[in-house]
Amino acid sequence: MAPITPSAPEIVAQIALAPPTLITTPTSAEGPSGPSGCVVKGAGETFGLGTKTFRVFTSRTDLEPALIVERPESIHVAWHDFPRAGTRGRAMASLGGQSLVRLDGYAELEGRRFQLTHRAIVAADHIWVRAGRTVELTGIDDDDALVVSSPTESFAPKTVRARAQCDDVVYQPDELTPEADVITAGDEVLLAPTTHLYDTPNGKQLLTLGTSYLNATKVDSRGGFVHIVASTSALAFDAWIPQRDVVADRALGSISGIGMTGGSSCGWGWSRIGTVIRETPLRIGTSPTVASTGAIERDARVHIAQSVTVEGEPWIAVSFVSREIEPAPTKSFWIAEADLRYD
Repeated sequence: MAPITPSAPEIVAQIALAPPTLITTPTSAEGPSGPSGCVVKGAGETFGLGTKTFRVFTSRTDLEPALIVERPESIHVAWHDFPRAGTRGRAMASLGGQSLVRLDGYAELEGRRFQLTHRAIVAADHIWVRAGRTVELTGIDDDDALVVSSPTESFAPKTVRARAQCDDVVYQPDELTPEADVITAGDEVLLAPTTHLYDTPNGKQLLTLGTSYLNATKVDSRGGFVHIVASTSALAFDAWIPQRDVVADRALGSISGIGMTGGSSCGWGWSRIGTVIRETPLRIGTSPTVASTGAIERDARVHIAQSVTVEGEPWIAVSFVSREIEPAPTKSFWIAEADLRYD
């Protein structure tokens, strides 16, 4: 099999060699081939802390690697001959063209960071991983499509698997621009921390999503189900959910599932953004009646989820615009409205 050489400018990078071993050019007989003609090549991967060591072997079954790629963000690789998804097998990794090492070797896909130039499908027409996301490849499926694994940045599931076309996956160190949020006409609704996604009303359940309260657009409702369109930082949805999974509906002017007594709700516009004007006590729970736990710092940028009055004092449920910290499932971050400036 002729070596596949990644074409890119010369970059000087560090490769740490393992103990001396005989390096030979592998043949296709050493393992299953990937999708016909599918080669994912590039100049390296996006930088990530704690990524798995990039080891290159001379065969799919060798126990000891021939070399270690110490700087995956700088080394040109052409990936091909992918294993079957779920087997945790090695793909062929061809190195060369940088005045370092030319080798057709094998490497584990786990821990390697690829990116999507187009959405990858979790459930056709209903759930997908957004373009621009960093993903792992797990191999190919029975239809020779690439299978990717993506962190959801939600409480559950932690990762999802999706199908991608070969041309929609790249291996490059520069981060891609994320896909824009899905926007469609309809009424704003707020989804429960645990939301069940279906393909049709009372049809096949596609995914149970555990996240903080999520904004969505209601497109339609039928038979106790609501058709919603929504996005997280990793996933996008166009699916049906049970009516019970809608916590708040702007069109109906209703809020449910707050779980407290002696309180009343008022104007809640969760599409609004605000800034915390001073360090303020933080309450974490299903309602602001719980004791304070820590504080939200001054100048924090937050989304406004809802406003609830308890004993004459207005409290606001918020989530951070950066989404870097979230409350646990079924809980919300609550702060006093007096400590918030609406933008």
